[in-house]
Amino acid sequence: MCHYHILRAELLLRCPKALSTERVPVRVETEERRVHALMQVGRAMASTADYEQALAALIRTISELLNVESAGPWRFAQVHASWRRSASHPSARWRDEVQVPQARLYPAVQRICLQVVGAAAVVPWRSGFLMLLPATPENLARDLDVAADLLDRVHAAAEHVGPGARVHLAVSSPVRTTRELGHGLHEAEQALELARRLNIADRPLAFEHLGVYRILLDGGGSQHRHDFVEDALGPLGRYDVEHGTALVTTLRAYVEADYNAKETARRLYVHPNTLTYRLRAIRRLLGGDPARGDLRLTVELALKLKDLPRLSAASGAGGPNGRPE
Repeated sequence: MCHYHILRAELLLRCPKALSTERVPVRVETEERRVHALMQVGRAMASTADYEQALAALIRTISELLNVESAGPWRFAQVHASWRRSASHPSARWRDEVQVPQARLYPAVQRICLQVVGAAAVVPWRSGFLMLLPATPENLARDLDVAADLLDRVHAAAEHVGPGARVHLAVSSPVRTTRELGHGLHEAEQALELARRLNIADRPLAFEHLGVYRILLDGGGSQHRHDFVEDALGPLGRYDVEHGTALVTTLRAYVEADYNAKETARRLYVHPNTLTYRLRAIRRLLGGDPARGDLRLTVELALKLKDLPRLSAASGAGGPNGRPE
């Protein structure tokens, strides 16, 4: 049955009239085809044990519907909604209550996505929904504002389905090519898992903000450390390369000065207004204030991990046994 759904979804994409002889306006047909194709693949995903096959079908579907590489970059947003089971409907299946088109939440989520981001790119996925959102990689704070708007609206819609709704929303880092879609989906799933474990339901959780939890949950291998540092400081490093700035150096000095702006400016030999401008750019690129909360811990740990290769090389350069002479 799942193979039928996957093949039918792809046929809908390539030959919409092969499965329907009704004549409808092109725009209506396109939107119906989009929604129907995503729904079919989502159903297939829910009913198959072959995750890789269903994932490949979903990526093909999304790529053809949205022209990912020319219209990107994008972020995956994964939503999970839950309620306490109603005693009056003990046999009702959660998916039938929420994810099918006849349920109230699925079409509501489609409308919300269309209103907020201008595209109803929504598919039932696992125990919730998956969305593909336009991204602005140089402005994580803006993407989080959009995600927060989505979260608030989806939560309100879920409350209409049933009181006491619990909604979690997590987003991946930006994806720019079709090849990155699978990786982006994995990031969104990791972020959602952490949001649920930590019961973060009052705000969206970005993959870039998983921070130290990625090290704690996934282990401390060198690749994990490298990925952690890249996700935490990469936006600043890339901005420095593209614009000839020194945001990473500024952030390091800011941390070492215990987040004292006046002392940081003195150590960097820059005017306080220059530092203010740099810190504003750092907050925008990191999506928050590096002196506060979990982001502070993430930034400090990333800077220390970034220093490890240099420190290891220095410690091993002294003598034949790796000891200073």
